[in-house]
Amino acid sequence: MPGLFLFISSIIALIIFIYLGLHFGWSALAIFLAVVGVFLILYSGDQRTAAIEKQIDEGLERLKAGGESIKLDFDNCEFKDSSFSHKIVDQSFSHGGISDEIVRTENSGQSLLTYHYSNAGQLEKFTQAFPVGSDALKFYVLNGDVTLYIDPFDRTRYFFDLKT
Repeated sequence: MPGLFLFISSIIALIIFIYLGLHFGWSALAIFLAVVGVFLILYSGDQRTAAIEKQIDEGLERLKAGGESIKLDFDNCEFKDSSFSHKIVDQSFSHGGISDEIVRTENSGQSLLTYHYSNAGQLEKFTQAFPVGSDALKFYVLNGDVTLYIDPFDRTRYFFDLKT
């Protein structure tokens, strides 16, 4: 919040300085403070993101250490491909002062794994998306590279670990 306050107040001060026709030094100072405010905003966001990622990683490590570990049986797996393509427009190409748009298609592979597990006579279903196509995911499961970790006290807390 200090970065946002600094940015907004600097922009307001800059507008007032320009309107009043004050010396350029005051305007330059307001611009400098606005830039500092932007950096503070961006830096604080990175810190929050890093803290959240650290918290998630710690939770996953606790689940790995104390949870039930299951190597997947291919016959109990269900794979759904949800890969997609989208167009990307690149406007940075210019030739002889004329800007051209380059449109390219980018493929994004992703798939959904559903694992059916029998636990004490009850059938449980665990599902997770992966950033690979279904063929690659099948290969990983067949190679034993996917492990399911389940919290023994709360079986709704689980994750699939893909070792690539």
